[in-house]
Amino acid sequence: MPLPMTSKPKKSLTPEQKQAILAPTDKHCKVTAVAGAGKTTVLEQRARFLLKKGIEGQLIITFTKKAAVNLQHRLGELNDKIFIGTFHSFCFRLLKQEETSLPKRFITEADEFKLYVYASQAAKRRKARVSPSEVIEQIGLLFKQGLVPAQWPKARGKTALNRLAADVYSMANKDGLSFFEELLTKTRDLLKRDSSLVARLQKRFPVIMVDEFQDTDDVQAEILNLICGSTSKLFVVGDSAQSIYSWRGCNPDILDNFEGYFGECEEIVLDTNFRSNDTILEAANKVLSDMKSPTRMSGVKGEIADAFRVMKFEDEAAEAKSVATSIFEAKLYDSTAVLYRGNSQSGLIESELAKHKIPFSVSGNSRSFFDMPEIKPLLAYMKLALDIKDVDSLRYIWNRPSRFLKSEWVADSAASGDSLSALEIIRSVGSRKLGTNQRNALTHLSRGLADLRSRERAPIDVIKAVYSKFNYKKYVADLAERSPNRDVNDIDSAVRQFGKICRDFRTIKSLLSHVEFTKNLQKEANERGRGVTMSTVHSSKGLEFPVVYLIGAEEGIIPHEKSQDFGEEQRLMYVALTRAEDELTVSYYKSPSRYIKNLLPK
Repeated sequence: MPLPMTSKPKKSLTPEQKQAILAPTDKHCKVTAVAGAGKTTVLEQRARFLLKKGIEGQLIITFTKKAAVNLQHRLGELNDKIFIGTFHSFCFRLLKQEETSLPKRFITEADEFKLYVYASQAAKRRKARVSPSEVIEQIGLLFKQGLVPAQWPKARGKTALNRLAADVYSMANKDGLSFFEELLTKTRDLLKRDSSLVARLQKRFPVIMVDEFQDTDDVQAEILNLICGSTSKLFVVGDSAQSIYSWRGCNPDILDNFEGYFGECEEIVLDTNFRSNDTILEAANKVLSDMKSPTRMSGVKGEIADAFRVMKFEDEAAEAKSVATSIFEAKLYDSTAVLYRGNSQSGLIESELAKHKIPFSVSGNSRSFFDMPEIKPLLAYMKLALDIKDVDSLRYIWNRPSRFLKSEWVADSAASGDSLSALEIIRSVGSRKLGTNQRNALTHLSRGLADLRSRERAPIDVIKAVYSKFNYKKYVADLAERSPNRDVNDIDSAVRQFGKICRDFRTIKSLLSHVEFTKNLQKEANERGRGVTMSTVHSSKGLEFPVVYLIGAEEGIIPHEKSQDFGEEQRLMYVALTRAEDELTVSYYKSPSRYIKNLLPK
């Protein structure tokens, strides 16, 4: 049956796209593709062209599973001729095929607390003053540097942290847990010792295509080098101006210095953006205007008046109200995205969208702002203030903050009587044989809950009471320690947003009703795939929307106040702006980000 393609690219493609698709297969090819340059189309048409030439052995590596599924869908029935997947899925399949011993169980989100305990124990044993989240983050970085656990204690830099990382790995390994990153190091080591496997892979995959190459890390580059040798050829597509994952160990220098890593290559530049109008492109180009050798985008849609604007508000609450009102008036819900730097910024805008009954979903994270670990306990305390017989809420706040009380004690005591109140359950638990600290914690909890019930409080007053009576500040500090990529300031920021939401409600009952409505609105939108898209800038990478609002474009947010890589922060702003097709609104409320100062109205 003839293949559903032509040997030559479609007429609608640009000369540069055609050049990339038809690039020779006897040497490597590096394609620099700006945002919206149609790189997925190039990869698809390149795969079809190679198949037409009789090259069926193709390996196409994508950065995300979603991108792999999208490309598989485009290629349809040709999928059985090509392997399309992420580095991790390719490595998993290869290890399984070679009957290499695979890890029994990979660490998931459900195991995060175990890692926190391991890291805490290791730090205590070595008398090290580091947070568990630092140790866990270091494990990922060491793997991405290509180091195996046996090498960690002697690795250069951060020696104490590296030793702790090795300790935690050993403890997890004894419990039968493996890190996802091990798939890459195990594959690298297998290729190093099995030259016959390398020869078979080179014969099977004479051409290897890699998408989002700026997000490649050192181990992935080493795997590609081992497979290619002097035989297979790489065809890579990327853009160092969109490199925003160095904190995950990604190394944009692998793209920028491609020939240093892989040897001579043909270089092609796709600088035409088909996504955004020229007004938006001009703004995005200005963001990178002072960076070294950025590829300036050109457009095809022309300039459109009022397609881009920067707005200043009194505070983040006013910003959220205005954005939600604009979205409500436009009624383009399915075509609109609201972007922000971190999830802690989403509370006010979620709340305002719900007030207008605007459906919204959260990209890359189905969790509501109100289910964040710093917000959910506050809501549970409010529920107990409203209904002292809410056993589920008692169970949730039982060790938030930590009281060293066994969680099953709540269920055991609740089952001993008919519809017991939280205070009665606490008294029942108190009849057990307890340590002094546990008994003191129970007494403190009982008195605090009784006080919450003693008089009707507004929601904002409950937050204040929880902080003062239950040492919630310590809970926030502990949460920051075990939460990778989050600190106390970030968590405090989310709580402050929640406080501003609470100020709009006079009673706990009205707030809880609003929270439940907001969560249901989001759940329904997630299930239907409809409504406004809410997303961090990082999660929006690879997506595009007709209408985009970038909120909180503040100095201290982008760039983040604790960032050590301002170049990456600048690229993050560029990525945010280049998600928009037709309309883009950037807003701030205190001091504008340094990256948008030259975009402000004169």
